Amino acid sequence: MKIENLYKAGTSTWLDDLSRSNIDDGTEKSLLNRIKRSEIFGVTTNPTIFAASISKDQSYKSDIKASSNLSTEEIVFKLATDDVRQACQAFKNIYQKNLFSTNIFYC
Repeated sequence: MKIENLYKAGTSTWLDDLSRSNIDDGTEKSLLNRIKRSEIFGVTTNPTIFAASISKDQSYKSDIKASSNLSTEEIVFKLATDDVRQACQAFKNIYQKNLFSTNIFYC
């Protein structure tokens, strides 16, 4: 089943992989492009996802270097909150459009 058909059937597809490069790497599979095409309506993350992203994704290197005065825990927290903040901005229009919908619940 195509993602468009899932949406028409009332299902909102979420991405279970938030990373800096996934947000907007310029590809068709970027989070921003998937949101524009109404393919993705949310994203989840957890410490394991961030650990994998931070260790493999080169786009974190400059922020890690710039934060060398912070502890490891503080750096990870900063990187994670920056990514979550960017993702929230990407989903802002979807949230505002559905804010008063009785079919959508936010936690």
